[in-house]
Parts: sequence; structure tokens; C-alpha cells
Amino acid sequence: MRRSMKISTLISWNGNDGMGIIRKSILVLLLIIGPFVCLRPTVGFAYLEDYPPFQKAEQKSKTIPVKELPNEFQDGDLSVKTYEGYPDSARPFVTDVSFKGKLIWSSKSEEEKGFDRTYYEGLADLNGDGLKDVIVVSGPAAPNSLAAYIDFITIILRNEKKAPDVLQYETMSFDAKQDIPDLNGDGKAEFLKCDLVQDIEAVDKKEHSFWLYTIYELKGNQLVMNNSLRKGFPKFIQYKNEPNEKPTNKISDETQKQYVLSKMPQMIISKAMDAKKN
Repeated sequence: MRRSMKISTLISWNGNDGMGIIRKSILVLLLIIGPFVCLRPTVGFAYLEDYPPFQKAEQKSKTIPVKELPNEFQDGDLSVKTYEGYPDSARPFVTDVSFKGKLIWSSKSEEEKGFDRTYYEGLADLNGDGLKDVIVVSGPAAPNSLAAYIDFITIILRNEKKAPDVLQYETMSFDAKQDIPDLNGDGKAEFLKCDLVQDIEAVDKKEHSFWLYTIYELKGNQLVMNNSLRKGFPKFIQYKNEPNEKPTNKISDETQKQYVLSKMPQMIISKAMDAKKN
């Protein structure tokens, strides 16, 4: 999986030249002072096994099977091609999606947003219509910061009558095996969205940071928030300098509800991609 490139850039501070020695000195300094500077989350404790959305004791949901795509994929009128568009970069890959031979979306089109480098492409029937939809995960060019854990998800939602719709949202450290569950067993995908929420005043009158998990479901060609699909959501898990899987009790239920209603998108609207205009 191309995600490994993220990690490789974080651990490639080596070499015996002058810059290598400086990098090592900085790294040693960070290791010494890091535990004492915990006001905000740092790289290394972002999502995945450190702050999971489901506790081990919770019943696991079914997941939508996602197949990783090869560098070139063709299915009917849809084609997906991944290639090295930035050869001198730690994240060189670019993904182009075409419909009937016309380019309808490219990760390079997200360059201004900083999410133009792709490292994962998956194929799955997300809405149960029998058509294989495409999931492209891209991220920023600079992988050695907290921003490296922000993933930009592009869903190419296919249909039989017209060009695909495109749904896009941001989440933290996307994992296809966990973030696209089937929570109610209807054969259709739901989507877990993870956001970093910082500096919320809690009941102890102190400000804390939290990982916030919300649930979205497909309604036609849109994603609509529906946290009622699983008890305990929306879920706020306090960031600590250690793994933590327990929902917080430092924010009241009402505060959590109001935050989600006022700060999080209630609906993610698709944009139809007209191949004739490209």
C-alpha cells in the first residue's frame, strides 16, 4: 500500500553528512522535550490503534469489502490510472479518473488545496447497486507533520445512466478496512469521519483536544450525517499522550450535540462530473 511512503519519510533522517548529524541532533532534542510539550497532538498518536472509534468490547460491524486497485484499471466506461506525477517527491503518485475516454477527475486538480498526492485507490460497491465505485485517498505533499494524517477522500460514485458523481471529504488517517463499515447490515456502506477537535473547554474548566467520530450514510448521491446508526455516536475521545479508546466524560452530552450540529457538515453534496466538458 502506498501509505507506507508516509512513514518512510518520517524515519529517513539518516546519513553521516553534516545535515544528517543536524537532523539526528534535532530528533534527539524532540525525543527529550516531546513528552513535556503535550498541549496539542503530535505525529505518532493519530487515530488507528491509538484512538479507535470502537472499543474492543463492542460488537464489530461488517465491513464493505474494498479491493486495492492496480496502477491501471478499466471497467466498462470507467478507467483509473495511477502514475508518478512528481518523481522527485516523497509522495510522487497522481491518480486520473476517466469516463468514456474523457478525464473527469484528477488528484492534480486538488493541488491548490494541498491534497494532490495519492497513495491508495480502492474499488467497492458502496451503495448496493452492483456497480463498483472508486475510492481515492490523497494527502498533502509534506508528510512529516500532523498534516500528514489528514486524508482527502474522493469517492467516484458510479451509475448506469450518466457520468459518475464525486463525493469528497476530509478525515484523519483513513483506513478502508475500518472506515467503511456496514453498520446496519443492509449491504450499503456507511462512512466514519474522524476530525481533530482542539481547545474545547470541558467540565473541569480546562481546554482539551479530542478525536471526534461521526457517521455518514449514502442517500442517493449524497452523504448525510446519521449518528443514530450506532449507539455512542457522535464519539469524542480525549487526546492523551498515550493510547485511549474510552469516550470522554469531560464534555456534557448537550455540548457534544451542539458542537456537532454547529461545526460539522450535516450533508456532503456530490458534484456531477460531465465528461463532455473536459
